[in-house]
Amino acid sequence: MKHLVLLLALFSNGLLAAEAQLRVQAQLLPDDSAVVGETVQLQLDVLTDTWFTSAPQLPELNLPGALVTPPAGQAEHLTERQGDIPWFGMRYLYQLTLQQAGDLQLPALTVTATPGNAQAPLNASSQPLLLHVHLPAGVDAGQQLLVASQVRLSQQIAPASGDLKVGDSLTRSITLQADGALSLMLPVTPLDHVAGLSRYLKTPQVTALDDGRGHALGGQRIDSASYRIEKPGTFQLPALRVQWWSTQDQTLHSAELPAMRFTASANPQYQPPFSVTEDLQRLGQQSRLHLSRHWLTAAIIGALLGLLALLVRRYGDQGRTAWQRWQAARKARREASAAYAWQQVPGQLRQRPAQLSALYLWWRRSQGRLRLADADQALLRQCYGSTSQAAPEAFIPHLQQTHRPTARHTRTSAGAQALRPLNPIHDKELP
Repeated sequence: MKHLVLLLALFSNGLLAAEAQLRVQAQLLPDDSAVVGETVQLQLDVLTDTWFTSAPQLPELNLPGALVTPPAGQAEHLTERQGDIPWFGMRYLYQLTLQQAGDLQLPALTVTATPGNAQAPLNASSQPLLLHVHLPAGVDAGQQLLVASQVRLSQQIAPASGDLKVGDSLTRSITLQADGALSLMLPVTPLDHVAGLSRYLKTPQVTALDDGRGHALGGQRIDSASYRIEKPGTFQLPALRVQWWSTQDQTLHSAELPAMRFTASANPQYQPPFSVTEDLQRLGQQSRLHLSRHWLTAAIIGALLGLLALLVRRYGDQGRTAWQRWQAARKARREASAAYAWQQVPGQLRQRPAQLSALYLWWRRSQGRLRLADADQALLRQCYGSTSQAAPEAFIPHLQQTHRPTARHTRTSAGAQALRPLNPIHDKELP
């Protein structure tokens, strides 16, 4: 009896000590080959041999060349039996919308979950997969094409019947349903303009089709436009055609809608609503500003005066300083010239006693030297001769005659020789 009790205890402890297991399986549906534009499902099964204490944590999947839609919040419950062990789990579906041809590598997906009896969260990974993507037969690269297992195209006209007159409106609604395609991938149905009708497009309605239990089946798109009759006559809404590729028979199909014809009669009581184009033109003419030539000239002069005042305010001090510097430099050059020295000569000669400093200064500046040896001999005898009795101011007319050729010589020599002579003899500055 004691041996039996001991055996049962050991067996029960072994059961309690058994660790929970976690498995992850991945599969491509319907298979591992698809065409560009097709939506393929990646089925991911997360299994355990006990139970889950919380929802598994799924990885994020990013694939180059494909638009990935992650699983929705709901999942399908699974029960499988592999050998003698029952497995319980959840099934999730990734939607892969293929956008370019080539081999698409799907990496291993690692899922984190906490099964019952587990001491800590467990991790398990699926096997990597390879998906072959090719262009549909007869379709060029870059061409947008709807790929689905089944496509349904229908239209509705409101009002459906009745006499139409000018000013009445009718609405055309086009419903496109595609099984096995994402709603966002459905093409826009063109609702073109018709001569004599004003077209107003409505916001498209894009929804997903499911089975009521959260499993996506396809997509639906409704495009609508209202047409207002502007004149009497017979009108035709154009026929519509949508090309699509069938994943069932791997061929190209077309869904078509016939053209819709109707006739509208005149309506004498109809008052057309405002025209946006005419109102914009009318508003533009009312807001047009007319200015006479005089006012335009005055405005330009005022703008220029304002700009001048702004420049004076900003740069006035700098300009005034520059002007004063230029005036000072000009005055200094003038006072250092031979002409300025000549202007002082008559006044100094009329003084008592006569002053000759201006005369020497003029001679030095005009001749470039101080020596008077080359001066007029008659003038020198009158100034310094022993028999000279004339007053100094009497020599002014003779000096004026000497000043004219000297001034011409000064202008010529100033341009030909700007440097002072080397090693001057007996030359010095005079006050």
